[in-house]
Amino acid sequence: MINEGFFNLIAFGYLAIGAVTLYRLVRNWHSFFSKSLIYYDRELVWPVALFVLGPIGVLVHELSHYFFAIHYGASEVEMHYRVYWGFVTYATTQPFDSFQSLAITVAGPASGVFLGVGAVIVGLLIPDRIALKSTLVAFGLFEAFHSLIGYPLMDMAYEFEGDFHSIYTTLSGQQRTVAAAIHVMSSAMLVLAWRRLRSTGRIAI
Repeated sequence: MINEGFFNLIAFGYLAIGAVTLYRLVRNWHSFFSKSLIYYDRELVWPVALFVLGPIGVLVHELSHYFFAIHYGASEVEMHYRVYWGFVTYATTQPFDSFQSLAITVAGPASGVFLGVGAVIVGLLIPDRIALKSTLVAFGLFEAFHSLIGYPLMDMAYEFEGDFHSIYTTLSGQQRTVAAAIHVMSSAMLVLAWRRLRSTGRIAI
């Protein structure tokens, strides 16, 4: 089960890091968005991707659960957004069927993957502006990585019965095998894409 106090404590720490990172970004705004790349800009790429843009990924994830729950007729739908983590609660007059429950659950991680791929594409399309390009690509890769690999590992390690626990317990044996195969292949493609992007020299990650 979710330990709200534990995750709130982690979120508070992330918020402090995010505030410091945002301050550094504002101080180096012109340099960061210029065509050149200096060492200080390079140091900001991952902190900005994780601690400044990261909450956007959390928001998209939770909004996806929220709107899918409303779409299928849930009542008392509430989104609990804690900046660096969150969850959605709802009630139903009649239990959802397995497809509806699965759709609501899958919506969160799937939106993270789509957001990540979109961020990578936008980052690669931006001409020059190496720091900005690299930050968007880093954010996109992190979003996709977290949705496909990081989140499932956390779910198993901490047993908080999150999205992937729900997904794999809802599916039947054969469906679970197919889902696991797709999951593994998608994760492998992500790792290969990460390595390929780093080897091109077009971005600083």
